[in-house]
Amino acid sequence: MYTLSGIMGLTKTNQLRSLLHPSSIIYLNALDLCILAVSFGSASFHAMPCFFTQLLDEFPMVVLAQLYVAALLNAKDHLMRSDGERGNHSSNLTIYVITVNALITLTALCVYIVYEAFEIFVHLFTLLITIVVVVAGMVVRQGHREVGRGKMSKVVIEAAPSLYMSVLLILLGRMFWEFERSIYTSQTCPYSAFSPSFWLHPLWHTASAAAHMKFVDFCRHISIHATPPAQSTVGSSGSKLERVKVEPQSAINDRAYVRSRLSQ
Repeated sequence: MYTLSGIMGLTKTNQLRSLLHPSSIIYLNALDLCILAVSFGSASFHAMPCFFTQLLDEFPMVVLAQLYVAALLNAKDHLMRSDGERGNHSSNLTIYVITVNALITLTALCVYIVYEAFEIFVHLFTLLITIVVVVAGMVVRQGHREVGRGKMSKVVIEAAPSLYMSVLLILLGRMFWEFERSIYTSQTCPYSAFSPSFWLHPLWHTASAAAHMKFVDFCRHISIHATPPAQSTVGSSGSKLERVKVEPQSAINDRAYVRSRLSQ
């Protein structure tokens, strides 16, 4: 499922690249490449269980959580600049959040590697996903608070259902995972595929992969409507430069097509 979600995400971003800011393309592709790395690490750990392959499984998950925050804040910055609001403050906040997030992660990972305590990773990943949800929730809340004041409000509110679905799916996946862990610790693991609990781990993978796809859809939807940077051109009087927003006609047509599809 992780492989499928990664390939589908890369394909979709490539199809819509004419509508996306170059930095948004980098972040969105990085998210889907990272979920492919999670797929490889998970397969390695299930095939050859050891601490090294466990790190191959878990390290990409931690990086992915960092990228979720970075991609979301990057898209939000573009929208805020397109509305002409708080561009510098927002960029500084983005750098601050990402830096603090990375320092917490590096510290926890070092402790985890030294002591090989799986619970440290569990708490770290839970914290990182909570930060992702909080940041996304702040973006949606700001969109609702600024109704009618600019592009950000309309775009964020349109994209919000994808975020809500992503949160529900990851909570559902976490419920499957916790139930599976309780069976494992009680040493009552099923051996038959006919037992419902046998499928708890595949259900965790399916739900988390689907949550990833919906979250990337949320970021992509915001990024699609982030206006490209203004470009300079000579004014009609020819005496000075004026700031105007230039957009290729093909991109305008593609944007109208995407909006019509999203409204259906």
